[in-house]
Amino acid sequence: MTKWISVQEASKLVKKSEAYLRKHLIKPDSPFKGNKIPWGDRYKWEIDKDSLLAHFSGSSSSRYEDVKNAYLDEMRGGGRWGRPLTEKYIDDIDKSLTRFWDVLGQQSTVEAVNADNLKIVLASFELDHENKKDWHSTKSHIYKAVTGFCQKAIEMGTKAENDLLEIRKYRPKKTFKLKKRVYDAHHIPLILAENEAWSRGRAAYDRELNHILISLYAYAGLRRMEAASLRIRDLYLSDGYLIAFGKNKEERYVPIFPELATALNRWFPYRGERNPESQWVIPAQDGGKLTQVSISNRFRRLNNARLKDLNMVVWPHDLRRTFARVALLHGLEEWKIQLILGHKDMKTTRGYTMPDTKDVLASIMEGKLTHRMPTPEPVVKHDTPRIELPPLRF
Repeated sequence: MTKWISVQEASKLVKKSEAYLRKHLIKPDSPFKGNKIPWGDRYKWEIDKDSLLAHFSGSSSSRYEDVKNAYLDEMRGGGRWGRPLTEKYIDDIDKSLTRFWDVLGQQSTVEAVNADNLKIVLASFELDHENKKDWHSTKSHIYKAVTGFCQKAIEMGTKAENDLLEIRKYRPKKTFKLKKRVYDAHHIPLILAENEAWSRGRAAYDRELNHILISLYAYAGLRRMEAASLRIRDLYLSDGYLIAFGKNKEERYVPIFPELATALNRWFPYRGERNPESQWVIPAQDGGKLTQVSISNRFRRLNNARLKDLNMVVWPHDLRRTFARVALLHGLEEWKIQLILGHKDMKTTRGYTMPDTKDVLASIMEGKLTHRMPTPEPVVKHDTPRIELPPLRF
């Protein structure tokens, strides 16, 4: 049975000042009664005078909070990332740590952030084989939050390097890998036609905005936000190219093919009516830059309204892969495709083009591949002096 003693008595027992105990023990959300604190059994813990502060002053919890706050502050300041992280990302990390403790159902301490508990938490998310749901995103967020917390705890001297090595053994892996979608050249006009047919309750401006987005992804191979970040001054229509700014703001030259030039000329009158002064090629309603969420919502509505009935699901990156595949099948060299897409590694580009046996058969039927092998060059033999070796003696 829990025994309640006064702060004065507890101060003498643990040899701490009364002000210290009031600061750490008596809080608005605590179960303590006035100036008294529990001494005995609480939450299945047997409390004595030596462990009073360990369980009720929150010394272990306070150390955890210190590390956690230092970790979150480091993200806000940039720290090891080199630039401040967004508040949304920091909030996701905080929520992931909270979810870690909710699954464990125990007090948050630095010592409890370990590989065994992480294994328990990750195993609690059951696989849904019917819907192919493996909770990979949720588990990855928890893993990132725990590893980042552990790294900060090591810096502050509250955990060992070996703890982090053990935690990293349980990095989540996708059980159901996403299938990369890629389409052929004849699918692009079909997607554009479905966007044209989807007119109920939609303004002409929205229809044309979707049209130019699809064209930039399918005919220029731009990334999602590269199209949104495209400025008027980056277009060189008379010269037939545009400048795209990719990852780390690295610029690259992208050719403007006739299909894209037609789409741009079709888009400019609608843009001029709505936001003629904006610097962006595809401005938002307020004249600013389109957001990633806005672009995703547009493609989601198009998929649900029209493309779903055709058993097609189209996202910006699917069209980017389609551009790479179509360009390869039309004879553009792989190294040029790599430069247009902004890839540093050729393996990434080959993962986009995804050629198969049907492509080989089509090339044969079109006469691009023949059964005749090239005639080899004749081998020229050169007269070289023969070196006389001395006989071997055993």
